[in-house]
Amino acid sequence: MSMRLLRAASAPFPYSLVLSPRQVWGPKGMIGLLHDEAVTGSNSKPLSMLGSKGEEAFQNGFVGSIAGFDVFWSDQINEDVGSGGDAAGFAMSKGALGLGVGADGLFRIAQERDEMLRAVNYVATGFWGEIEIKDTFGVYILTDVS
Repeated sequence: MSMRLLRAASAPFPYSLVLSPRQVWGPKGMIGLLHDEAVTGSNSKPLSMLGSKGEEAFQNGFVGSIAGFDVFWSDQINEDVGSGGDAAGFAMSKGALGLGVGADGLFRIAQERDEMLRAVNYVATGFWGEIEIKDTFGVYILTDVS
């Protein structure tokens, strides 16, 4: 469904899918559904995340590619939307999100003299935020993870 909506909006490739850990690895998640249903009892194990690929997934959030999407996970995604046990992931295209910079630029740098330490402290303050550039280049995905 997400692919269809992005294609209908003429959203450019590449497409990315960002999901919560339970949307990826939970029993109702992408990889959980790939689990071998025939294996039961104490031998039942979800798809292994061991080795260099598993380490890479946990370090930078990249899980892999499936159905035209680069799949990422983030523990910052709410997994209990509306107290219903639903997780709110999203699919997006290149150009959906951007970086908004304040009117004075990205940083403001000030000097502060500290006579007691005989030093000068430099203080940098940043002004930026994530912004939605094109609404139709992103799709909200709500799934049951309970």
